[in-house]
Amino acid sequence: MSVPKFSDEEALFEAAEEGKVSQVAKLLKKGVRVDAENQRWNPLLVATQEGHEDVVRLLLENHANVNHQNKGATALYIASQEGHQEIVKELIKKKASIDLTNSGATPLLIACQEGHLEIVRELLNAGADVNHADSGDTALQYAVSNRHLDVVKELLARNVLVDVQDKYVKKNILIEFWNGDTALMLACEIGLVPFVRELIKANASVDKTNSGNTALDLAEEEEIKQLLQSKIKKKTRGAFAKCFACGQSDN
Repeated sequence: MSVPKFSDEEALFEAAEEGKVSQVAKLLKKGVRVDAENQRWNPLLVATQEGHEDVVRLLLENHANVNHQNKGATALYIASQEGHQEIVKELIKKKASIDLTNSGATPLLIACQEGHLEIVRELLNAGADVNHADSGDTALQYAVSNRHLDVVKELLARNVLVDVQDKYVKKNILIEFWNGDTALMLACEIGLVPFVRELIKANASVDKTNSGNTALDLAEEEEIKQLLQSKIKKKTRGAFAKCFACGQSDN
């Protein structure tokens, strides 16, 4: 009984998936297309998915398309999602497009969702848009929703906009509905005391509303309520002092 043979392109995919650098090199030298495709995957995406740094490096040296997309996902997106920091570095070195989106999400957003702090730093240092929004959700909201405090601190240190309100689109009747949660509101709803503290320190607004509800209205944890009430009192005192000073100067 004869065993069916792989084509050279299939052999390249298998070698890339299994991290067989010498076999990949042999096939490329033989003239196999570095960007051969199989159901929108190419060897670079496969090697990236599996975390094979040496194979990724070899494919890039042989001019693999660094921005090839599989339904939106680039190698940089996949590496950012999977936590492959060294591959992220290699792709950035080869001028991968930092903010190419996959269904609206950038590599930065997916890294924030997964909590890969060092990759978040790599992407930001390479110029990723810290305020890019996926249907209204920014990297900050991704990090808060997924409870990654170290990532939240990093984003706040990079001057992320703290008061962006999320939204979603109900596409079937072509009407856009706003949900309206800020990062602070999300933290209050979930009950994340350290996150609320960091966001208040970053001067997040306590006045924004979501369907008429402020962050204080949404909070259930007593400690969070106290933090918000303290912020509101300070803001009120500041406004009163400013108003009083204006009145004195008029006299």
